[in-house]
Amino acid sequence: MKKVNKLLVLIMLVLLVCGCNNKKEEEDSGKRVIPQSARVFLSNSVEKEILSLEEIEAYNKEIMSKTDSLYDLDSIGDLTQKEVKSYIESYDAPTLPKYNGLVEIKSSDLKKVLDNRNLKNIKSSVSPVKGIVVKRTNLKSMPTDMFFYKTATEDGFDRIQETELLVNTPVLIIHTSKDGEWYFVISQIYAGWVSNQDIAVASDEDWEYFINNDNFGIITSSAIKVNNLFLDMSVKLPYVEEVGSDYKLVLPQKGTDDKVVREEILVSKKDASIGYLPYTKNNVIEQSFMYEGVSYSWGGMDRGVDGSSYVANVYRTFGFNFPRNTSDQIKSIGEVVSLEDLSVDEKIEKLKSLDCPALLYKSGQAIIFVGFDNEMPYGIYATSLTSSVKTVALDFEDDYIQDFNKLVLIK
Repeated sequence: MKKVNKLLVLIMLVLLVCGCNNKKEEEDSGKRVIPQSARVFLSNSVEKEILSLEEIEAYNKEIMSKTDSLYDLDSIGDLTQKEVKSYIESYDAPTLPKYNGLVEIKSSDLKKVLDNRNLKNIKSSVSPVKGIVVKRTNLKSMPTDMFFYKTATEDGFDRIQETELLVNTPVLIIHTSKDGEWYFVISQIYAGWVSNQDIAVASDEDWEYFINNDNFGIITSSAIKVNNLFLDMSVKLPYVEEVGSDYKLVLPQKGTDDKVVREEILVSKKDASIGYLPYTKNNVIEQSFMYEGVSYSWGGMDRGVDGSSYVANVYRTFGFNFPRNTSDQIKSIGEVVSLEDLSVDEKIEKLKSLDCPALLYKSGQAIIFVGFDNEMPYGIYATSLTSSVKTVALDFEDDYIQDFNKLVLIK
């Protein structure tokens, strides 16, 4: 028995060393490194694309037609004073009491924030100015750096944090705050206030080069750091050329005159793809696991992701444009199958029969379904401030999991 145990230990050590060496060889060669935890769910057979790029473009148009939470920036022209004011006032003032860290926010503090919206100085006719995000930035419902927490002990759920905007996101600037430090912008997924330090004004030529350029690289790792900037999964940047194990891409930066300037950077091939990734089940699983261990963050603040932005970033690497919030995603991104009246066994059979990637939803939360291991279905998701993106067994007898009663098929 002791000899057998020693032999097993030796075999395990050999496998471990081989696995580490293989991973190191992948990293050293610049090849894409597949997370080890994803491998159990990957198919060994050759996969066909579920949808081509042309089909995904048509799919995106269908999504746009099903929701009013996505903005077609190219269709937005001059705005009236009333229209700009309507965008800004679509956000209600935060109710008090609220806390900026440990300090209770006074009504006089809130009044200053509301006054900073500069509503009295909206022009009678506003021509939107094109802008590009040059640094990952928070988009808020109010123009302030203050936090609006429900209690003095709460940390993370800022009531005026709406979403994050990633580098090279296009925006339309339609108003400036009274203190001159905030722009009110319209992005494809949200309208709100962002720090003007994180936005550069773009010419038509800049817009075409950075936003409408068909020759691009896209970040496929959860996030990388280049020149002290964080480039998150799904960030698209113009592609120049291959340089050894790297891609040369072009980063939009803010010049001294607040306008876009171009900066060439090198990004490892293991962290990026030239063009969108093919939309296959294996690629969806691999991209989902790239985020494993990344911190959850409400509305994308603090450099993490929440459930809906996690889903959107993963699917954006294939060319999909999803709405920001889970409620809008459920309505628009695919075929909805209700699991509400099904037994546990029926839910399992439904998941086993899938021939395409799928998402599970409940109010405010989403899970990317990744497959089965030992007859148990698994998913991966971003769930709460006290956790991070993680794999979870979909045990539908569990009170928490059984509430995920909407299955959305992306095909």
